[in-house]
Amino acid sequence: MDYLAAFYHGLLVKALKANAFTFTSWEDGKRRQKAGGKVSRPPSFVGLRTSKECVRVRARPSKVGTFAVQLNLNDILDVMIEALPSDAYALLLVVNHDIYEDEDDDFACGRAFGGSRVAVVSTARYHPMLDEQQDVDRRHAWPASHCSSYMHECCLKATEAAEAAEAEAIHEPKKKEAKTQA
Repeated sequence: MDYLAAFYHGLLVKALKANAFTFTSWEDGKRRQKAGGKVSRPPSFVGLRTSKECVRVRARPSKVGTFAVQLNLNDILDVMIEALPSDAYALLLVVNHDIYEDEDDDFACGRAFGGSRVAVVSTARYHPMLDEQQDVDRRHAWPASHCSSYMHECCLKATEAAEAAEAEAIHEPKKKEAKTQA
């Protein structure tokens, strides 16, 4: 919340009630139980419950098997557009579920519809347990100390380059004046 409040400086940022949006099962009649209560196939739909209704959200098996199920981002965004409080500037939903936007997608990290003032972001793919699978080198992940120094050095060089370009721009008209007078 502090980060969002800093990002939206000057606007009141508040969290909705913890249960304002909850995912629940959506009985589609296609799920079968195996012995022991295990589901034989992932659900085709889940429900997204708001204070007013429960809306069907498409679900599919993960294309690469990282997660059992992925939820359709567009369906979730449609629910957010309808649920946007009248006194809200925008609505951000952070979900721990893996999501996809289009059938061709392996996954999506999120989407914002600025004109509709809603955004959905998934944290599922940022789980540290996936670092090895994704070949993330944690030793060089910023802000590790040596990488912090590297970033500081990059910023310093960028600042020096910008200052040099500004100085060059100031002196350039004087050089052109001297050439035309000669």
